[in-house]
Amino acid sequence: MAAGWCPKRRPVLAALLLLAVLAGLFALPATASATASATTARAPAAGVGAAPRGHAILLGIPGLAWEDVSAAGTPNLWRLTRDGSVASMAVKAVGPKTCPADGWLTVSSGRRAAYQWGCVPPRPEADGPGAVVPGFAGIAGHPMSRKFQVTPGLLGGTVRDAGGCVAAGGPEAALGAADPAGRVAVYSPDPDRLDLGRCPVSLVALPGVTSDDGRGAVTGAARTARLREADRMAGRVLARAPRGATVLVAGIADDGAPRLRVAIAAGPAYVGGNRLTTVALRREGLVLLPDLGPTLLAATGLDVPRNAVGAVWRHTEPPARAGERSGEPPAGAENRPAEAVDTLAGEDVMVQTLRWLTPRFFTVLVALQLLFYLVAYLALRRRCGPRARLGLQAAALAVASVPASAYLCNLLPWWKIHPPALGMVAAVAGWTALIVTAALAGPWRRWPLGPVAVVAAVTAGTLIADVALGLPLQLHSVMGYSPLVGGRYYGFGNIPFAVYATSVLLLLTAAAELLAARGVSRRILALGIALVGLGAVLFDGLPALGADFGGVIALVPAVGVLAYLVAGIRVGAARMTAMIAVGTVLVLTIAGLDHLQPPDQRTHLGTFYGQILDGSAPGVVWRKAYAMLKTFGNFTLTPIVAGGLVFIGLVLLRPERLRLSGLAAAYRRLPLLRAGLMSVFTMGVLGTAVNDSGVAVIALTLTIMVPAALVAVLRCEPPDALTSPVDTPGGMRYVSRLG
Repeated sequence: MAAGWCPKRRPVLAALLLLAVLAGLFALPATASATASATTARAPAAGVGAAPRGHAILLGIPGLAWEDVSAAGTPNLWRLTRDGSVASMAVKAVGPKTCPADGWLTVSSGRRAAYQWGCVPPRPEADGPGAVVPGFAGIAGHPMSRKFQVTPGLLGGTVRDAGGCVAAGGPEAALGAADPAGRVAVYSPDPDRLDLGRCPVSLVALPGVTSDDGRGAVTGAARTARLREADRMAGRVLARAPRGATVLVAGIADDGAPRLRVAIAAGPAYVGGNRLTTVALRREGLVLLPDLGPTLLAATGLDVPRNAVGAVWRHTEPPARAGERSGEPPAGAENRPAEAVDTLAGEDVMVQTLRWLTPRFFTVLVALQLLFYLVAYLALRRRCGPRARLGLQAAALAVASVPASAYLCNLLPWWKIHPPALGMVAAVAGWTALIVTAALAGPWRRWPLGPVAVVAAVTAGTLIADVALGLPLQLHSVMGYSPLVGGRYYGFGNIPFAVYATSVLLLLTAAAELLAARGVSRRILALGIALVGLGAVLFDGLPALGADFGGVIALVPAVGVLAYLVAGIRVGAARMTAMIAVGTVLVLTIAGLDHLQPPDQRTHLGTFYGQILDGSAPGVVWRKAYAMLKTFGNFTLTPIVAGGLVFIGLVLLRPERLRLSGLAAAYRRLPLLRAGLMSVFTMGVLGTAVNDSGVAVIALTLTIMVPAALVAVLRCEPPDALTSPVDTPGGMRYVSRLG
């Protein structure tokens, strides 16, 4: 062998090659960006540096929910619902609740922000036709603003620099209209006296349903009175609005309890009866509070600054249908408000139900898991009878089926049952029973890993269908996305990734075990696992599908561990490090290619790659790492992790230490099962380390992994009175009579 390739020098050469690849990954998008910048300098794109054109008006009504909008109580808002496009808006800012000052400051900065000096902003000081917000300049220097890279005054400063101005009606609106120095170009403490035609952007603060301190809710007759007054003021504003103006209505803050709020957009770019969405969210009928600033800028023809994370509102259908003129409501639009309000109010019921149910759901899940571990251990020690073992198998399959059932339940209208929490629990229980029945009743029951493969296939198939077809299974799920949290709602979230990856790895293990029993070479099986696993990794990481950054880093080594162990190759620290490096390079490649797309078409992968290039990524990484470490204080999920790890370490991986001879024999009959468990465990540990959900990843991994493994060993016990010889497709000499 040549001296340059001696074993001692291979790690150095591999490290140099990895550095070269990483350098190329960062150089390619940077070169492309520089080329694009040079092209732009030679021939400016339309709209770049242009003066504002048209008018955009934001009506902010703190606490406004869709159940507050009705034809009789709020007729002006009802007409806007008919004439414009609508959505539910998640108003989460920085803290658990968003007060009015937080909401208006988020409009100002284009990203989640918090007003650090209370919930009610100070009254502006008059300054000619405008005003100055006291202490506004100090907001940018506050530690919280620096931590979240908030730029107060971004909206006002952007419009000012383009030669326009932002007008504010009401003290609260001044916080959103101020430029970085705290100046508001045009200000009126009375929204009815604000000149809406003087500035291209006008912010109007209408009476909300929050308490005077901005932290609670107004209820009963007082709430009805405030809603009527806000609607009357909205009608007067609409009557004075310049012709062709874009009007946005937003329930800009919480009124105590977090919930979804009203979002309406009416104007030339929005068609009545349609749903709002954004490129960033990719969810019909859902938008975010930070989107308001960018949407106002886009409505006046201005570019959205790079440091604004919000996206522009768009409707989900073409601007005009056949036979209709753009900007006019479609035929039958008079019936649309009732349908829209009913649908969006129903989604809010789902969100409120999940907010109440989720912690209780996981508490019950933890208790059942720990009880299950104890009962399973005692049953294995005492070698209980056939019926008890069958019951234990059914219970284990039920526990492993809960994640899939938690997603599939959204195919049923459980939120229309009273109480909706009961409807959701019933839907989950029904799907669980159906999956367990299918796992134990089909022809696959004749081989030990058959039921496990069925549960894994249903679980993985559910999430694959959700992502590929755009189904609403992860959204509004106890194990998926919650609109109240904010962030992204496409691709795989952290918990769905753990469920998906665990199911895929178990399915690969079952397939490899069956093929190995048929005499297929271990090397061929390892190659097949690597190829299929690569497909699973790409599905998880590609922007148009899973769009998962940390998942790729965790899943590549997990697939590699399974392939290596199936091939009979030991996995040491060097190989593990190399596989983590491969996963990192792969996901950075995906992110770099995504970064080459136009900014309004990138996912969070491309956005993060841009943050690496501009040097802002360390702050993002630190925040996510801090969030990950905080999850280890989660007293709901940590017991699952502790109990699962003990059960795996003492019972499943080292059964001989506890004199569980039946399990040891089962591992001899299923020689690839340990490889599958090790690959799943690798994914869970790495997934915990690289995702901000932290301990939730390993907890959900163990929720599926431990019961599935237990079912496998229960169904492959040694020959005794409970078994009889049969001829199976996999070549197994014995299976339990329970199958």
